[in-house]
Amino acid sequence: MAKFGLLYLHDGKWGGRQLVPRGAVRAAQARTTEVDDVFAYSEGWWTQTISERSTYFAWGFGGQFVYVIPSADVVLVTSEDTSDNSINKEINPREFIRDYLLPAITGPGA
Repeated sequence: MAKFGLLYLHDGKWGGRQLVPRGAVRAAQARTTEVDDVFAYSEGWWTQTISERSTYFAWGFGGQFVYVIPSADVVLVTSEDTSDNSINKEINPREFIRDYLLPAITGPGA
């Protein structure tokens, strides 16, 4: 999942080769369908702004997320176990990005 996010972070290029058309990567970042005040959807990806940074993310089954934050040069991947026997210790990726990730990479000493 992280490699998929990196592919999009790098405008569809991997190892110097264009694997995903640059236009498709740009389309994934566009806000084409407003869902509510927080989320929008475009070309198989969701978009939202977190701490004034544009993000786009793939939202998969069972709490699987691939967040791409181009302005921070960051990809964040999360996953969880939703089976009946799991403890379900998932994080809220939006809160994690806002409260921990972005301050860690932009704050004093970053």
